[in-house]
Amino acid sequence: MLFGAHCNFSETTAERIDDEVSRLMERTCRRVKEIVLKRRRALERITAELQNRETIGREDLERILLEIEANPQPLSPRIQGRGVIDGCHSSL
Repeated sequence: MLFGAHCNFSETTAERIDDEVSRLMERTCRRVKEIVLKRRRALERITAELQNRETIGREDLERILLEIEANPQPLSPRIQGRGVIDGCHSSL
């Protein structure tokens, strides 16, 4: 639907749609943050590899992931949230 287009539903229905979209966005944002935090070490290693080389192949990616899995080290609480979106609030 285009912005400014006439809607064939009530203002109440539009508010309910907006509320549901907001809930979906919040839930999705929280899930993304969980995934990024869980995979942060791997993402940082992949980023470092990509800074050294323009591309990495499947074998390199699998090697990095296996190394991370073989040597799990939790991030310190001080580092965990750094660089990650602090809030998931969006204005629609």
